[in-house]
Amino acid sequence: MSPPQKKIFAFFVAINHYPEEVPSLRGCENDYRYFRQFLADYCHKTGHLFYDKELVNEDATRAAIINGFSHFDDARDGDICLFYFSGHGARKKAPTAFHYYEADQKMGSIVCYDSRPAGYDLLDKELAYLLWNAKKEKDIHLLVIMDCCYADNNTRSREELPDDSIRFRSIPGREDPRPIEEYLGYESYREISPGNWSPPRACYVQLSASESHQKAKEAFIDYKNRGVFSYALLQALSQRGTGLSYLDLMKRVKMNMLNTADDQSPVLWASTPKDKERHFLNGTFGALRNQYTIAYQSKNGWCINGGQLHGFIGSAQGLPSRFKILDLDHEVQIKSAGVIISTIDDIPDILDERKTYDVLLVFGGRPAVMVDFAPEIEAAGKQAFLKYYENYSTWGVRLVQEELPGTLHYLHAENGYLYLSRLPEGPPLFKPVKGYDTGAIADFLEKISVLGNWLFVKHLQNHRSKLFTNEIALSFWRTTQAGMDEDHDPAELMPLDTALQADLPYLFDDEYRKWSPPAFRLKVENMGNRRLCISALLLGYNFGVTNCLLPRQFLNPGEFVWLLQKHKHHTYQTIRLGLDDHYSKAGVTQAYDYLKIIVSPRPLDTDELNRTGLEFSGRTSPFRSDSSASEEPEDWYAIDIPLQLFRPMEWTSFHSRQAFHCGALSMDAPEGFTALIRSGSIKEWRRALDLDAVRSAASDQTFNPWVFHDPFFYSSGLSVIEMVADEPYSSLELPNNDALIITFEDTFKHGFYPIPMSWDFTNKRYTPLFHQWQNRKLYLYQLPEPTNTYPPSGQLSTKLIFHQPQ
Repeated sequence: MSPPQKKIFAFFVAINHYPEEVPSLRGCENDYRYFRQFLADYCHKTGHLFYDKELVNEDATRAAIINGFSHFDDARDGDICLFYFSGHGARKKAPTAFHYYEADQKMGSIVCYDSRPAGYDLLDKELAYLLWNAKKEKDIHLLVIMDCCYADNNTRSREELPDDSIRFRSIPGREDPRPIEEYLGYESYREISPGNWSPPRACYVQLSASESHQKAKEAFIDYKNRGVFSYALLQALSQRGTGLSYLDLMKRVKMNMLNTADDQSPVLWASTPKDKERHFLNGTFGALRNQYTIAYQSKNGWCINGGQLHGFIGSAQGLPSRFKILDLDHEVQIKSAGVIISTIDDIPDILDERKTYDVLLVFGGRPAVMVDFAPEIEAAGKQAFLKYYENYSTWGVRLVQEELPGTLHYLHAENGYLYLSRLPEGPPLFKPVKGYDTGAIADFLEKISVLGNWLFVKHLQNHRSKLFTNEIALSFWRTTQAGMDEDHDPAELMPLDTALQADLPYLFDDEYRKWSPPAFRLKVENMGNRRLCISALLLGYNFGVTNCLLPRQFLNPGEFVWLLQKHKHHTYQTIRLGLDDHYSKAGVTQAYDYLKIIVSPRPLDTDELNRTGLEFSGRTSPFRSDSSASEEPEDWYAIDIPLQLFRPMEWTSFHSRQAFHCGALSMDAPEGFTALIRSGSIKEWRRALDLDAVRSAASDQTFNPWVFHDPFFYSSGLSVIEMVADEPYSSLELPNNDALIITFEDTFKHGFYPIPMSWDFTNKRYTPLFHQWQNRKLYLYQLPEPTNTYPPSGQLSTKLIFHQPQ
């Protein structure tokens, strides 16, 4: 039985002619008709069913537009819904209920035919509700295209225009006397903190004509009045087809607009950043390509949509980045690298200045991930990798079989699996790939490129920046009570003046007897005297990179913006983080996320730095059970904030019939001994000590902790065993002077073995415990003196550590 035909439901609103109080436009009807014809042709070619609805000019009243969203009611799972608007936009003062996520304290609206003089615009909050209501629980792909302007006070009469062929799709905002209780969809709002309300938001993709501070233009193009954005969008789709991701499509649209409107930047927004990688009007995901686009700009000549944020280098800075034009056997190179747009050299005469061209990076982009073969590697896996490496493009990975301490990653082939580690015999950094065939190796290399992107972004910085870092103020709050991570819940302000690292430990929930993930809030404020563009990147411990918390925001002097996170259809200032269960079960108790705040006085786009994170195997091993292109100089800088996540392992039962296993160590209890046990790190253990003890422990140069569980990338390895009595506030004792038997998997140099130690509070030093060593087994006859648990709970725990002689 063949699958049902996919349906596309399109709802078009186009307004050229408004009442006399509102300046008329010329290109909106043309925009919608050309785009409607494109969709009809697309559906004819693909076999999709096409259902459309149009509201034009006087038919596009506020009530008619609202009712028009019922056009999507018949959409079912797998279908596509598109809302297209071409007309005037406006921007007005937002009620205080929305100030927490509107940096300029304004909100956008689309101007309906009857909005002026006595009616109301359709507010962005109301449009969000309509989209959410249209999607509800349906698995549909929802696309919004807005060719209008949300800039305030930008209206010009025809006499004021520098060129009568150029018009602006904006009119001034005005006061709206309605309380938010009268906004469409208010009954679905949520009060996320006292006085702050969040409208519901669906998952959708939006293509917008301009930034909120810019004018969206229409002009006389190809003998017709057209919106510059709509024209560039159809031009890109006609030239390259619909097999583009939204990210690739908007890169081409921006390049197409350079000549007509170089001060108008189209915007791609998605409620889920991964959706930017979906194919246009398809909803499926495609592989990310290492391609860029070149186009001609009358002011700067031929340009490419990449720059310093992509690792590109101009000829003045050294060996320039080079690219191959895909349609020609010809290479071009970077002349001057801007932040996100660069000029290029060596352009062949046959290129048409009216077209854009795809180019492939050949040399000089992001630094490659350097890999070497692990000491023990299966010959079949090594040979298969070498064959692929020599015959296919392996951009982003460089095989170096030489000693480069601190820079290499190690490639393993074992039992038919490929995996990568940070140490020659370390754990996999991400889930191993099964097989040595071409597809498996390509998948493996793609995962390494995700790691490479993460490393590039982590170290991304402009050391030549001349900007004043005190133009930006950061205010960081950390939630203080377990399980309370709403915006109105208690939080403490953490200083970020000297040491920007923020510790985010799990909090113990006494009521539910479990560890609760941490959360934080971050406010970014412009303290300078000029407008700044701000973006925030979150680098996850799983090597994902996302700008979803703050994609791009322009802040005028004195304005501020919060990092925001969507959770269950609503928007919050409180950002929830956590360490995945797979990592915790594998013994990873600490890991780092990183926040990178990028600041620039000029527009910048960090979308291309986004990458979905990599899946973790859940085990320590897959095989053992146990200068500038613009007129004014470009500049930018980045502020880095490491976020140390700390999730203590859960307590497990330990007795004579239940051994404890962790990494290269296992422990058996004598008959009659019962306890709760877990493993941790030296850093975790020091959290439970007083300040003097921490200082002493940190300065004790004679102690070299033996790590019985390899560290995971930037986290600490496990090196402490912690035990508490299974009865609260009881002490632990070894019955009948029997011994705990500890077995070590690792082999040690002759005459060396780990020595069990305890912390002596009285003398502030480490003290050996009474033990015997025989045949890789350590018999422990003495338990350490108990110290505080972490976090302090009133109960004392016995902590066992090991000294590894050098």
